[in-house]
Amino acid sequence: MSQVTEVYFLKTTETQDAVDLIKRASQKGCVLPEKNGWVTFVVETKFAHSEISSHNEGVLLYLVMAEDFEWQFTLFYKSKQAVFYRCVINSAAIMSDFDIEEPRNAPELSLKEILMYDRSADWNLIEKALANFEDYAEKKEVIEKLILPEKHKTVIHTKEAYRFCEDMGLFFYDWISYHYIGQNDELHYGKYGTFPIIHV
Repeated sequence: MSQVTEVYFLKTTETQDAVDLIKRASQKGCVLPEKNGWVTFVVETKFAHSEISSHNEGVLLYLVMAEDFEWQFTLFYKSKQAVFYRCVINSAAIMSDFDIEEPRNAPELSLKEILMYDRSADWNLIEKALANFEDYAEKKEVIEKLILPEKHKTVIHTKEAYRFCEDMGLFFYDWISYHYIGQNDELHYGKYGTFPIIHV
């Protein structure tokens, strides 16, 4: 079964901040412990990022990974969208049984033809969103490499979603969605151990 991740990351060290955000947005959700300065949460309603972000008071990152055909993230500063990025495998590649892990399965298409991108950024809002990051310059470069690949001579690769998550310091991003964890009291996260889930 292919992974489908839909998850939110709030830049805070307090899980209560995520609980409060879910409540302000009148959503049902689950909150995971803080890791690396991010509190991870999911909500029952799919694609509720517009509603969640409208009640956001800090820095919020929304991530979707459907590894067979696309991944995307949106970075919000308060209620405003600072960055949107989306990478999609085009329909011709899907019809030819293209596997993102084995791009040679679609030899008639180049990788640039296979992967299509949608990018937008408000650099003033990005500056504000990243202002309190201790590693501000590094995080800005992570975003720049995706939004401005020509500036950084970014090489397209099939693991860019995972690299992005790691470079941004995100911890809970693999197979994380309300569908997967919403009925549990604990998250069994492989070699990393078991973590409590707060239900809201």
